[in-house]
Amino acid sequence: FALTTGSGNWSADVNIDGSSTETYHVTSDNPTISVNKTSGYAVNVTGVTDENCTNTTPETLTVTINPLPVVSITPDANPVCAGTLNTITFALTTGSGSWTADVNIDGSTTETYQVSNLNPTISVSKTSGYVVNVTSISDENCTNNALTSISVDVNPLPQVRVLAPVGDICPGENPLEFDLTAGTGNWTVTYTVNDGTATETYTFTES
Repeated sequence: FALTTGSGNWSADVNIDGSSTETYHVTSDNPTISVNKTSGYAVNVTGVTDENCTNTTPETLTVTINPLPVVSITPDANPVCAGTLNTITFALTTGSGSWTADVNIDGSTTETYQVSNLNPTISVSKTSGYVVNVTSISDENCTNNALTSISVDVNPLPQVRVLAPVGDICPGENPLEFDLTAGTGNWTVTYTVNDGTATETYTFTES
């Protein structure tokens, strides 16, 4: 606050949005206050007094607060199968204008994406679960350094081994056995015999 008209020592009665009024007594330097708000507010001077007079005509300054930009992270699929290429889309849910996002996977090297209109995407292929992190996002007004993350689960690819038959095989018998070594739940195995011209498919229920 600065005295633009008047002389000598002075005092000012000040409130924020009509809250409790504080009186600042000034002898030399202009007084300052610090305000931290998440929405717009008004700074009101309800009275100012110098060594001669008092002025009670209100003086108001309105301060506009821009919202911090916020980003959403959306994978094409979650969970995915191991080795599947998964597209991750980033969208500005709060904020305005062109924006940038600092992104990393599992805390690896951070990449900065600059966006003017379309939502940026990245493609990720992993054999185990991973975390997509946005460590900072900036729009035309503000920067938000709050961490935004999403975890993507990765299911292992099913694996099967064929158990060799034991002993002699009689005509019409099908002694093949399959052992699921990786994967979950009910599963289906398709196999060919001899030269590959005959194909069989079997579905197994987890027991």
